[in-house]
Amino acid sequence: MAPACRACGLDLTTFNVGDGATVFGTMIVGGLIVIGGVTMQVLYDPPLWLQLSIWLPVATLGVLVFLRVANAALLYAEYCNAAREGRIQK
Repeated sequence: MAPACRACGLDLTTFNVGDGATVFGTMIVGGLIVIGGVTMQVLYDPPLWLQLSIWLPVATLGVLVFLRVANAALLYAEYCNAAREGRIQK
């Protein structure tokens, strides 16, 4: 992520969105790609090269788009809830 917002200058280094968006994005998009590929195979029986030429770019773009949206949503949730790292008070 960028160190600061280009529009307002908000310091983004204080937020920790972690790998949650990556895991969920890959699983969700991967599931949709498998469903689409299996459906296409059963209905039309295309050759493997056609399946790969369709689903590889769709998977790549799907993950990239989902990650941007999911990271932004997690950052927004942390900002709205003033979430910070846990601290033990002594």
